Amino acid sequence: LPDTEDTGACICDFETFKEIYRVQRGVQVRYGLQVFLAILTVAPSQNTDAAETALMVEQLGDLIHKSLRQCDAMARYSENQYVLLISGNSSAENGSTPLERIKAAFYRIPAHGRYLLSYSLYVPEAKADSGRTRRRKKTAKKEK
Repeated sequence: LPDTEDTGACICDFETFKEIYRVQRGVQVRYGLQVFLAILTVAPSQNTDAAETALMVEQLGDLIHKSLRQCDAMARYSENQYVLLISGNSSAENGSTPLERIKAAFYRIPAHGRYLLSYSLYVPEAKADSGRTRRRKKTAKKEK
């Protein structure tokens, strides 16, 4: 496959995101790579316009895309939420480092005063047998 020049997180629909998550969990189990799952939520104040809120959520999507790496994935989760899959590295040991960077960039947007950005971070536990099905070795019966 050709390498793309697009830097930033992989943007996909939620169904594709779930498949990427499943694959990354397998990598986590096999190689010990840290994986973080996060949900970012934009909460508008009471006196905000729906069109402005939609614009703020779109701007958040752009910030997420630009702030994360190509090995990370993002998808729209709901009207005011994005779900992220962040592959760990030494600079993001607890997963909150890129999220705090996104949050800081969001609050630099001029209309941010009418919005609250929050996130929830989930660190899936890597289990050695996670997702594997044990198979019994089949033995052929000898005919007499």
